[in-house]
Amino acid sequence: MAQVAKGVMNDPHLFSFKVTFDYSSPQRGPDNSEFAMFADYESPCDQVHYLSVLRWRNLQNYPEDLAHIGEAPFLPPYSCWGNPPAVLPVENPDPEPESKHPPIDGWTVDLPQILSIAKSRDALFANGLDRWTITTAARLRENDSRPQCGSFTVFNPPDSWNGAVTSSMSKRLLNGPGQQAVIELVEHALDTTQPGSSMKNKNCGKGHYLIIDAGSGADLESGTYLYCLTPPA
Repeated sequence: MAQVAKGVMNDPHLFSFKVTFDYSSPQRGPDNSEFAMFADYESPCDQVHYLSVLRWRNLQNYPEDLAHIGEAPFLPPYSCWGNPPAVLPVENPDPEPESKHPPIDGWTVDLPQILSIAKSRDALFANGLDRWTITTAARLRENDSRPQCGSFTVFNPPDSWNGAVTSSMSKRLLNGPGQQAVIELVEHALDTTQPGSSMKNKNCGKGHYLIIDAGSGADLESGTYLYCLTPPA
């Protein structure tokens, strides 16, 4: 994937690498799981667009040497459910400072160690490993604060949560340096219903997450999350 990026982009810097599983338990391992890999690269020469490289593995009818690449703006116009975007597209999208997507540096914990950590945390990943992401604390916080189309995620919701999402929610790793390379492991969410919610669609999925240091594998943060679907506007 890095070779693909070097053939397309000038001086590519990896700032996010994600692997999503088809409802895979840590015990099955990657050889018995269908999964997709996403690698996002930025260049110091361009703080407007980034390059994304996607590969599938173990999926039927997809050869392993096939990669999909695409360029996208860091700050795309937000659109949902086919509605017109809140901000009309412009010829030159807004730039995003590198402080919000610094390149990954110091990543040494790789797939064998990640799977070993997931297997040793049966209580957190009893429902299977949904995905893991290698990125930076700054990018993780930035992704947490971005709007999602037709859904939202709340991390560590209070017991009295009534379905409302406020600006004070979904903030993680607040005290760590933004350039720190981290790995986020997310458990497959099980459906649940939040009592007392005023939303038309009350169905949510609940699961655990774990964030570790990408250089040492040390625990940084863990907790629960709710992934909820919202009805069309």
